[in-house]
Amino acid sequence: MNKIAIFITMTAISILSYANIERFFIGDIEVSRQDFIDVDSALIRTKETWTSADTTIHIINPGIYANIDSVSLPGRVTVTTKPEEEIAKIDSLLNAFYLMESARLKPGDKIPDFTLGNYLKDGEEKISYKDRYMGKVLLINFWASWCGPCIEELKSTHLPAVINSFAGDNRFVFLPVSVNHSRSELDIFFNSPSGKGLEWLKHETAWDKDGEFAKKLSTGGIPITILVDSDGTIRLNESKAMLENDDLHRLKSEIAKLLHLGQQSQVFDSHVSGGMDK
Repeated sequence: MNKIAIFITMTAISILSYANIERFFIGDIEVSRQDFIDVDSALIRTKETWTSADTTIHIINPGIYANIDSVSLPGRVTVTTKPEEEIAKIDSLLNAFYLMESARLKPGDKIPDFTLGNYLKDGEEKISYKDRYMGKVLLINFWASWCGPCIEELKSTHLPAVINSFAGDNRFVFLPVSVNHSRSELDIFFNSPSGKGLEWLKHETAWDKDGEFAKKLSTGGIPITILVDSDGTIRLNESKAMLENDDLHRLKSEIAKLLHLGQQSQVFDSHVSGGMDK
């Protein structure tokens, strides 16, 4: 009788132990729990967990987003950390397909009138196209604090290098628009190390709280860059981070044409090239 009881007990323990088995996969490669955890979750496109009668399976499908440099041996994954700029460029390449395809309003269409809140005024002070921007060359950039390519694009050697080259020309206006944020989320971001590095943005940004304005212009992801001429005609509408020299020079050239200026200055060329090569 004791042997039977012991057998039943051992069997029950085995079943319970087996039922708690967890297996971890990166793609179709089985890895340790630690390797699974070490992959940066912010860079994973899909993640799922499912449970059969006895085993819980955790699967992530990182694609190009993951910080995985190589799969050296079955069951072994080398995980490294990629620089923010490299991740941003990868993301930009993934979004390259959406340069024109994602635009709801194409070059040649008129920008609709819009009214946005001012972040620093808690949305109470309204910013409208008709009252403030009509008749000017307007560059709109949609960004979000959780969007790595957006933050990288807004660092000094990228988009601001273009904007600053037109400083003092009151015919040109840059309008950064934060998308899908609450006021508290923006407050938290601007008090973070990344946000403090973009102090100028805090004083410039408008607030598309629910992303409704962005949806009228594009079906693509952010960042979105839109260039509007003084007649209100859209000249450029791209869902892509402006990180490469070619993109920055192209944007600079388009703005200069709309302002009837000459070719890009060598000072700008050397500043952007030097920043991008670092």
